[in-house]
Amino acid sequence: MTKSKHTARALTVSVLSMILCVAMLIGSTFAWFTDSVTSGQNKIVAGNLDVELYHSNGAATDEKVGADTNLFVNKDGSAVQWEPGVMVYENFTVRNVGSLALKYRLSMNVGDFNTVEEGKSLKDVLKVAILDGAFSGDRTDAEALTFNSTVADFVRSGNLTATGDTSSDTYAVVIYWEPTADDNAYNLSNGKTSSDGNSLFIDLGIDLSATQDTVENDSFGNNYDENADYLIVVNTVDELNNAIGKLQAGDSVAIEMNDNIGLDAKINIPEGVTVALDMKNHKIGHETTEQIGVTPLVNSGNLTVRNAEIYSKDGMLNSTTTPTANAALTSLAGNVVLEKCKLTNFSGRAYGSYCVGISGGTVTLNDCIIDGYRGGISLGGDAVLKASNCTVNAQFYYPVYMYGHSTADFTNCTFNKCKVENPLNPNQAGNAGLIFDNRDNGAPIVKFDTCTFNSTWKDGQSVPLEVSNILTGMIFTDCVFGDNITGLPN
Repeated sequence: MTKSKHTARALTVSVLSMILCVAMLIGSTFAWFTDSVTSGQNKIVAGNLDVELYHSNGAATDEKVGADTNLFVNKDGSAVQWEPGVMVYENFTVRNVGSLALKYRLSMNVGDFNTVEEGKSLKDVLKVAILDGAFSGDRTDAEALTFNSTVADFVRSGNLTATGDTSSDTYAVVIYWEPTADDNAYNLSNGKTSSDGNSLFIDLGIDLSATQDTVENDSFGNNYDENADYLIVVNTVDELNNAIGKLQAGDSVAIEMNDNIGLDAKINIPEGVTVALDMKNHKIGHETTEQIGVTPLVNSGNLTVRNAEIYSKDGMLNSTTTPTANAALTSLAGNVVLEKCKLTNFSGRAYGSYCVGISGGTVTLNDCIIDGYRGGISLGGDAVLKASNCTVNAQFYYPVYMYGHSTADFTNCTFNKCKVENPLNPNQAGNAGLIFDNRDNGAPIVKFDTCTFNSTWKDGQSVPLEVSNILTGMIFTDCVFGDNITGLPN
């Protein structure tokens, strides 16, 4: 009996203990063996790329170069009176004052200059020599140098490491008018006149551009910045020509334009050169009718243009009384990328060129407007065109004309065929076609995906989508066609 009481009492205590434990656990969580480690706060610092240029000459010592610095002057700081035999110099020091290794490009900036009657200028006769280290200014030492570059061609490249201390390179740049038998052509008192009626002059400066070098490593190596571009900011056509004209095969440069640029000659992008041009919503083009075949941009290398209006006006009549080519852009080879650009050309005689002429290379158009007075896009040879979110307008001829073995891929593009009166030839009718395919047999398929085709040709008159038998070489997917367009795909 006593044993039963003890057993009952023990069971009662156990049950009460269990109830108490459950009550204590209500609203709580179980706890296991745990441990934790909290790191200290890691400061992540971005590297900075910072380069400075200093100069020394007879009038200045280790002076930082800025926008108002006068370079290549006499020992007393006065402007040089150029004549055969004159020599001036500057000692330049390029300093890396940032925390990143960099590569740099030092070039001569030829600004304003004028010419004598025959078109000759000081930039043709002023020669440049360069030597490592500083130059004392001794004329005897200078005359022993090799002057094998004109001021317009001078360029020097280098690399600077960043080790926590400032690293630098020092060069002496010497300019010399080496006397020749032809120097009298520049003597205005010898029956010559300058292009503006004044004495001959030339403005000379130095451009220094830098970009990051393939030195620092991340987790995947040190070549992540091997394609970094030099950045050059330009404001005039001379600065633009200076930036592009000195590029050599393999060079890559980024150019920002801070003003509209008027041209009287073509800007050529040569083979092997990479140029990224950001126009910052400015214009580049020509308006004169006195030039023959002036196309603002002609590419054979690798050209990217952003945020630009590129325009071209009438070319003058040639000997056959036919207006010459006046495309806004021409692709001969290489690669062209246009982003958020407007391209226009005007040919009052209604001949001229298509607004964009592509005879070679690969062209990519993103968010662009092509407004061609004669025609929109001409695509030939083995060229490849990829266009998205673009509008292509044409007045007298086709928005798109294709020939050769070319191919195209259009996505979400609009093609407008419109008609206006030609002020120089009111009777010229043009044609009403939207797309003309004159390509070789077996040419690649051309694709139109979610595209729209419109026409305002002759007050709503029917307009054929095709002029030749093109539909077998084209694929139309989810496209929209205006009510007055004929020749639609099945």
